[in-house]
Amino acid sequence: MPTSSNPPITSAKLLLDSEYRLIAIGDAQGLLTPPPAQGQPLSDYWVNFEPWLALYRAVDPDRNNFQICIPGTMASLTPLGEHQLMHVWKHLDVLQSSLSLLQFNALVFDANQTLVYANTAAQSFLASLGLRDWETLLPERWHRHFTDWLQQDVAVNLERELKGMCLRWEITSDPNQQFVVMVCHPMEEHENYRRILEYSVDGIYQTDARGAVIYANYSLARLFLYDSPADMKDQVRQAAHDIYVHSRDRTRFLDALAQNNVVSGFECQMKRKDGDRIWVRQNARRVVNEQGELVHIIGTIADISELKRSEEARRNAESDYEDLFNTAQAGLYQSTISGTFIRVNHLFARTLGCASREECLGYYDDITQKLYDSPRQRLRLLSMLQRDRTVVNQRARMVRRDGKPIWVLMNAQYVTERQTGREVIQGSIIDITEQVDAENEIRYLAEHDTLTQLPNRSQFQQQLQQSYDHWQLHPHHEFTVIFLDLDHFKDINDTLGHLVGDALLVELAQRLQQPLNAPCKTFRLGGDEFAVLVDGALSETELDILCVQIGDRVSREFRYQESTLKVTASMGVVLCHQLDADRSHAVIEDVMSAADLALYRCKRTGRAGYRLYEHRMRVDLQSEKSMEHELALALRANQLMLHFQPVFDAQSRRIIGAEALIRWPTDSGFISPAQFIPLAERSGLIADIDVWVLEHILDYCDKLRQNHSDLVLSFNLSAHHFNNHTFTDIIQPLLPRIKRVGPQLALELTERVMFERTEGVIASLQSLRQFGVHISLDDFGTGFSSLSYLTQFPIDKIKIDQSFIKTMHSNTTARAVVQAAAQIGKTLQLIVNAEGVETEEQLTVVQQLGIEEVQGFLLARPMPFEAFLTLLDE
Repeated sequence: MPTSSNPPITSAKLLLDSEYRLIAIGDAQGLLTPPPAQGQPLSDYWVNFEPWLALYRAVDPDRNNFQICIPGTMASLTPLGEHQLMHVWKHLDVLQSSLSLLQFNALVFDANQTLVYANTAAQSFLASLGLRDWETLLPERWHRHFTDWLQQDVAVNLERELKGMCLRWEITSDPNQQFVVMVCHPMEEHENYRRILEYSVDGIYQTDARGAVIYANYSLARLFLYDSPADMKDQVRQAAHDIYVHSRDRTRFLDALAQNNVVSGFECQMKRKDGDRIWVRQNARRVVNEQGELVHIIGTIADISELKRSEEARRNAESDYEDLFNTAQAGLYQSTISGTFIRVNHLFARTLGCASREECLGYYDDITQKLYDSPRQRLRLLSMLQRDRTVVNQRARMVRRDGKPIWVLMNAQYVTERQTGREVIQGSIIDITEQVDAENEIRYLAEHDTLTQLPNRSQFQQQLQQSYDHWQLHPHHEFTVIFLDLDHFKDINDTLGHLVGDALLVELAQRLQQPLNAPCKTFRLGGDEFAVLVDGALSETELDILCVQIGDRVSREFRYQESTLKVTASMGVVLCHQLDADRSHAVIEDVMSAADLALYRCKRTGRAGYRLYEHRMRVDLQSEKSMEHELALALRANQLMLHFQPVFDAQSRRIIGAEALIRWPTDSGFISPAQFIPLAERSGLIADIDVWVLEHILDYCDKLRQNHSDLVLSFNLSAHHFNNHTFTDIIQPLLPRIKRVGPQLALELTERVMFERTEGVIASLQSLRQFGVHISLDDFGTGFSSLSYLTQFPIDKIKIDQSFIKTMHSNTTARAVVQAAAQIGKTLQLIVNAEGVETEEQLTVVQQLGIEEVQGFLLARPMPFEAFLTLLDE
């Protein structure tokens, strides 16, 4: 702790000639180290002597603490004839000397916020509190404000409370802005009481028997908009007239006070100085003399205007809720937890086939047994409510009054009744029977081939995974996969037309669904490719008999109108025990890859038969590896390119965007993306390709921003990233650019992305949606999408697969898919895009169905970006 004694003031005296050169120097007491030489001009000794001298001459000579001469000192000049006597004092010594005799607590801090001096009174006060430092006594956050205090000329007054004691601090700085002086005054107890009254949040008053204000604190004066308590005392002479809105309220108040001597929670309206009315709550006590006569009234007043407004709003809200309850466009209800309805609205009763609410309440006297299709649904609802307190968008199957089952979308939650305090269930239902029926139809269409009605590729993959998982648990329950591909089927389409080819596929599907020598199920994978999943173990002989039987069915003569055809099939067979147990995560890919290898080995060795998969077939992948190497070189040399197929507004035929399609040009022509993209995904090159695509898309967006900022460029990223957690690695480095052009981008996804890793995909898509990037579902109808996927994922657009558009005039099922997709888009407020429009007839149907966007060869083929810009300009 810095000393509090009264030390001598360190000083020095210098005798100077008229040119301010040193003649002689007195005892400098170490203040001048080293001292100036005799005859040396002070301007040579002190760099700032000349500015100091100018300032000194410009002001009152008595003000002699100009620090710019010598930092940390005070100096003055006294004329002595032809000479000048210069006095120099140490600044801190002067401060200590002036503060040492003060009876108040005085502290001095230097510019570094270090305590350099505390007087005797301050040290005694600190010791009396049992404290070792001043930190808890100083004004709050004093370090933050210290620089401001050091630089300002006016004093600052602050207070600090500690252990029921209030300290008042007066803070000043010295003119040289080198020290801050803090003087502390502990406040007396009666002054504390006065402060409590003055600074109370509630208004505190004292009136005489007639209602004249004797005392009012600041809060009360502010509440009634008076300039000060004194102003209120001058103007409020009769409370009943001056501040009460209704004089009868004053009478009621006085009567209650006379009866009980105390009034608590008395509410009424009062008026402010400007005439505005407020609601107040008043607590008061009578003060009487020895004769029991009223002398004065003391009390508090609190503004409850906001509370009154809230109560009025609550009453209005309750009334509005009752109106809303009875007129809502959803069926609303309240029920007990035990299963009895308390109330229902009109729509709830009508949804359940009841003519009135009363009939509904009377008939459904046991919700568990009568309302739900199965009592288990009610029990499951109660379990979810008990766990989560709320149920959102839960589907349930209920039974109407006439016994007809319906599907409803249900929301429910636990609420507490205000009157009784008991917990009840409150919720809503919406009849979604038609929606569920449509969804089931869409699901069927999505899971089955529209031409042959066989389960499609997605169903094959699901059931293959299930068979594999079951085999892993029960090794004795084996399975076999047979891939089947028609030989020279393309020739039939090219020579006889697609109608004949389609008829052949339908007939073949019917033949394959007939019982075979083993329990199996047939799928159409696409085109002329089929798969047969055999459930159970087969011996070598049984497998041979089965494959021959399948081949015989395929090769039977086929008649169509006047044509007679005979086709053969090549088959590839994979046994479950041939799969790599270490790649259980990729069973679908491995099975299809192995079956493909066996199938194409069969085609290369004569067709019209079957080949069992052999591991040595992998050797044939060397050619694929060669292509992989060439693809890597092409990517490194920037030889890939993007073509853009314009997207048109279906009604106006105005270009509204384009879909980016990657191309690989070689000396022998373009290599199809269908050939090199799967290769890239298997080889790991897809990450680099997708980065390349995204970077170029962003470049093109920047070019379009100048004149076509409203156009949206669609692009695909491989499902590989979503399913292998690399999506963030691809996007993160490009986020600043994506943020800039987000609304110009549209990411197209396949249904495979959603199926394999739902939660991760949703998070990834949401990260893009926040930057304005549009999300589209590509190839809609070819996979396993459902309305639940469309509502779970942040999707803006669905793109109907071109296979449905091309066949919708000849195939009623395909047309139904297109119609259903258009309706789903409208219902879910999604944009619908029709791909593969090649005829005016197709475009007309698309327009009639209200589909918003189209693309296809009818309007424009894919083209380089420069050609796309030219098309825009035209």
